[in-house]
Amino acid sequence: MREELLHYIWQYGLFDKTGLATTSGEPVQILKPGLLNKDAGPDFGQAKIQIGTTTWAGNVEMHINASDWNAHKHQNDEAYNNVILHVVYRCDVPEVLRKNGTPILQVELKERIDERLLARYTALMESQHAIACGALVNKVDEGIRSMGMDRMAIERLEQKVQSVQALLERHGNDWEQVLLIMLARYLGSTVNREVFEVMAASLPHQIIAKHADNLLQIEALLFGQAGLLHGEFTEDYPRQLQQEYKYLKRLHNLTPLQAGVVKFARVRPQAFPTVRLAKLAAALHSNTKLFGRIMEQPELRTLQEIFATVPSEYWQHHFRFEERTEKKMNHNFSEATLNSLVLNAVCPVLFSYGRYKSEEKYCDKALELLQQIPVEKNNITTLFQNFGFKLQSAYDSQAVIQLKKEYCESYSCARCPIGNDILKQRI
Repeated sequence: MREELLHYIWQYGLFDKTGLATTSGEPVQILKPGLLNKDAGPDFGQAKIQIGTTTWAGNVEMHINASDWNAHKHQNDEAYNNVILHVVYRCDVPEVLRKNGTPILQVELKERIDERLLARYTALMESQHAIACGALVNKVDEGIRSMGMDRMAIERLEQKVQSVQALLERHGNDWEQVLLIMLARYLGSTVNREVFEVMAASLPHQIIAKHADNLLQIEALLFGQAGLLHGEFTEDYPRQLQQEYKYLKRLHNLTPLQAGVVKFARVRPQAFPTVRLAKLAAALHSNTKLFGRIMEQPELRTLQEIFATVPSEYWQHHFRFEERTEKKMNHNFSEATLNSLVLNAVCPVLFSYGRYKSEEKYCDKALELLQQIPVEKNNITTLFQNFGFKLQSAYDSQAVIQLKKEYCESYSCARCPIGNDILKQRI
């Protein structure tokens, strides 16, 4: 038994309510089980319970053992003073108290839960499949699976929206700055993601806009702030960048990152941070107000064109400074990389903007873009496809990524719409 399962059983009323009573013998009628609270505090809020002849409204707290109330120190927490009922699987202590010293009535569910439900839950918890419901998932109604996937896709986008909102608060609701940071973050890939985000946050987009007509200066700003222009150079191009950055650094009072924080190890040459920054510079040079353009034309092809700009000539024969290759390099982003930028940076910003402005057309466009982008290819999408999931777009692949990371890995089957269906014994 886990509290998650107990919450699920209470929320959906999956227990025998015949003659339901408190441990002290007072009859109980559940008028409203309440709303599950995912934050700190009592487990269910806004519950409505009739105990005896009195109807109570307030919170419900749940534990596996009644003694967990004291183990969790709720008797010392004022937040639990308005708990109207303590629902437990096993009542191992006769009484628990609020901080104000008053006792809380308790209900025990141990003998009221269908053993078949417990058996199904146990089977899921002990499953040897890569996803707990692997042996049963194909038997879940297709409509329920589809609705579950919709919920997962929205949940994942909502999580990314939280990151956007945090950036907005930090940067005074400056959408251009937030978009710059999001783009830089995902251009940094796994190895340099955090470093690129800090670099972009340290470089106000207004400064880039002042020098938008000069590609060399934009490159100098990006490379300089990333700490890549320290040291001695022999080639003309990096030396020019170094000189430009010295001037711009003094002019705008900039503070660069330390040398060496940007990593090249475990990164493919085509994704080297130098190449990624050169391409970002080219995109910023061609689009002085990037956020404005994206809002005006949030079409997949347009977005791909914006980020498909070609970096300066130097990078046609280099992956990093001072290391020339004789063969001309093709530094065009692959379609998968372009789509990843739209998926991970543009869509969350677009969706957030729609929420911020209360204009659903931007939210709808973000979802439409996800449905236009092909399915992502990774271990998670392959896993779910092997279990019979039909993934048709990035909307679906984002859904299964959310499902795996937030539900399957923690065995949160009772919170999962698919696991929910299995536990309700519809199959």
